[in-house]
Amino acid sequence: MSTTGLAPRVTQKSIFLAWLPLAAMWIFMAVEQPGIAAIIARMPEVKKQLAIFGVVFSFSLIIESPIIQMLSAGAALGTDRSNYKKLLHSMHLMGVVLTLIHVLVGVTPLFDFLILKVIGMPEDFLADSRTAFLFMSPFTASVGYRRLWQGVLIRQGQSRVIPAVMLTRLLTSACVLLLGMFFRFLPGAAVGSLALTLGVIVGALGSYAFVRRELPRMRRGEGDFSYVSLFHFYYPLALTSFIDLAARPILSVGVARAARPIESLAIWPVVMGFMFLFNSFAKSYQEIVITLNDKPGGQRELKRFALRMGLTVFISFQLVVFTPLRDLWFRYVSGLDAELMELLPMSVLFASFVPAIFSSISYNRGVLITSKRTGLVSLGVFINFISMVTFMFTLLLVPGITGATLAAASFFGAMAVEAVFLAWKRSRG
Repeated sequence: MSTTGLAPRVTQKSIFLAWLPLAAMWIFMAVEQPGIAAIIARMPEVKKQLAIFGVVFSFSLIIESPIIQMLSAGAALGTDRSNYKKLLHSMHLMGVVLTLIHVLVGVTPLFDFLILKVIGMPEDFLADSRTAFLFMSPFTASVGYRRLWQGVLIRQGQSRVIPAVMLTRLLTSACVLLLGMFFRFLPGAAVGSLALTLGVIVGALGSYAFVRRELPRMRRGEGDFSYVSLFHFYYPLALTSFIDLAARPILSVGVARAARPIESLAIWPVVMGFMFLFNSFAKSYQEIVITLNDKPGGQRELKRFALRMGLTVFISFQLVVFTPLRDLWFRYVSGLDAELMELLPMSVLFASFVPAIFSSISYNRGVLITSKRTGLVSLGVFINFISMVTFMFTLLLVPGITGATLAAASFFGAMAVEAVFLAWKRSRG
């Protein structure tokens, strides 16, 4: 069943109508991160708590990474009940294992080693970091179930309900954040972690409520995939997310060793959150490519849409970060003080190119997943990772470079390398 439910031939209009609900979903998620940072910035120990939340969130994302691609798996394979049950059983297993890993990391000396030795944060950051990290223990499984069920909804042509689910998640997080800000019952980073976790739990429950109505309508059958073929399809995607998300704490290592490390650790999550807001438009596009690429006119129209989207988000980003809107967002919405604002210009300059590059990456990943060449997707992300580490350690040799600039430049360079690689592989068929 088509995601759009419109005429068989793919047009710019049909792509837009299918893409819009998913873009709204990603925008809701993107708003959440700057919102959390804005609340933390209005609580005590701003630099410390922003830095802690950025690092803790990065580690949580690494543990979560194997289930990130459940959205794409659900969209690609959620065609009948048999495939759905195999995906759900796989999600049960991954959810239990990854949650146990999260808890074990948080309560053992391994966490001390990661925070103090690997990242290089001060010792007085450790206790608050552990609290914030443990609050995120249910995060991984909740995200996995939500993404699986939303992927199935996309495949079944019900993407229009997804923004409603994300809105309930956002409202839940907002309520927790406001309570934390006014009553100060926890440090800022812990409030952010608790808000994020409760939000994704509510989002998972909402997604299940909608997908449950679709299950009786799904066709029966033996399914296209065995557990073995599902593993071979999915593990490159899981590896893709793991390598991709490992970049965040790796960048934190570089940030902590460059000039003005504490200020840079505080501002980098804010810059990332703002960049993620614009990346949302492209992130939502991968699943649309997966569902429409094989339909009449799909390849040509999807490529045109990706080019237009990339140009639009690039211009929009420039209009914000190089006009007075920059102060409006980063000073008054995000709550950065004058000292932190000094680090913005170069970091947002490099970050401004990333959403346009990601439009190309999202399109090419979608095409490769459609053709079951998921190994090339993970190879592209591995090349991204190696490039980012290379850029990071090279830039550490530049005298006086701030951590925020180093992180943004390394991230931009690595994304550009991956985009070129994926476009080359996709064009070769």
